[in-house]
Amino acid sequence: MTNRIVACLCAAWCDTCNAYRAHFERVAAASPQFAFRWIDIEDEADLLGDIDVENFPTVLVADDGEVLFAGTLRPDPAHLQRVIDVVASGAALAPPENVDAWRALARRLAGIRADRD
Repeated sequence: MTNRIVACLCAAWCDTCNAYRAHFERVAAASPQFAFRWIDIEDEADLLGDIDVENFPTVLVADDGEVLFAGTLRPDPAHLQRVIDVVASGAALAPPENVDAWRALARRLAGIRADRD
């Protein structure tokens, strides 16, 4: 089993995040090959490590702890679906800045998912 994860890093006080959440959940329902996780950056600040989220929504896509995409997306489900489609096709995306911090988050999330399975 692979540990394909899509995580959205948002905040409860962010109106954009609140509006985006329903879109994120619809994409999640249509993409069972990934585990989707909504992360409130304030409620789960310890999970983020050295990641500094500056814009919303910020999305992480990882497979077995390796970062496939990390960055801010327009709050449009088509953009998230496009990233998922590109990743699922095996195409390479440019690594994010601070890739080591993103990789550490991806591995923490993979560990959490493994604990839940």
